[in-house]
Amino acid sequence: MPVAQLIRSYSPPPGVSLIASDFNSRGRLAAISKSDSGAVLVAIEDTAQSVPKEWLSRITRINWIDDGSLLLWPIPDWPVFGWGRTISFGKVGPHGATVLNLDRALHVFTDHSLIVCSKPEDSRELNPIVVYLSPAMSPIRSFSERFSEKEYREVLLEVERGVVDSGSAVFWFTGYDTEQLWCFEPFNREIITCPLGCPRVEIIALGCSGEKVIALRKRSADVFVRSYRRSDRSVDFESEEQLFISEELYRLFDNENALNPYASLFKGYAGSRFAVTTPERTVLFTV
Repeated sequence: MPVAQLIRSYSPPPGVSLIASDFNSRGRLAAISKSDSGAVLVAIEDTAQSVPKEWLSRITRINWIDDGSLLLWPIPDWPVFGWGRTISFGKVGPHGATVLNLDRALHVFTDHSLIVCSKPEDSRELNPIVVYLSPAMSPIRSFSERFSEKEYREVLLEVERGVVDSGSAVFWFTGYDTEQLWCFEPFNREIITCPLGCPRVEIIALGCSGEKVIALRKRSADVFVRSYRRSDRSVDFESEEQLFISEELYRLFDNENALNPYASLFKGYAGSRFAVTTPERTVLFTV
């Protein structure tokens, strides 16, 4: 039976609630929180970097890039989730703060310099997934390049769970409304699928390590580890085992938003690491 092994955890001070958090490959934490008085705070470990005050009124998401810089979004003075409009990202790094006018996004997945933005279903566009490379931040590939408009409409509308691995240059994800595990290699323009073998709505996070992808599945009160492996031109299911979780960690899993892909409660990372964030605590663990 696989065991969820705690790497580290963080709880904000009294009177402060977490909004979002992210860990880089070394376990370094960046977090957005809000005080009872309504003040928005950004905490970045082991750095003197600061976030422009004018961004604080809007930001609700944060992602590490290059292990030394951060994406924060959305930032003010730009339309947010409007029909056919864009959303702007702010970048904070060793050279200060800059605005990045990337395409509108619903989810952002990052690993070192590889950045994957997925768009919401109502965007009405044929680019549900766009891949960027830092620090240039110019798009290098879009998922829809392999599909005609008719084909795309039949196979995918919106990414729900995902994980990107810069080492193998692959993006693994599940998407509404298909019951498939998707493997997208942007540099090779390869797309491979595999039946999930379980209801998509029960998958709460994806993690990966090399050619192996791990899906955390929550069914009723239990959590399972489903393993899949990539080989040549196929992805195959390997096994499903129940995950042993300590009582302390399980309390974070037993959350009404656990199955909601838009709540950003769970995150998966390369290296088979996962994180779960609630207003009271964020935890990084491996399986």
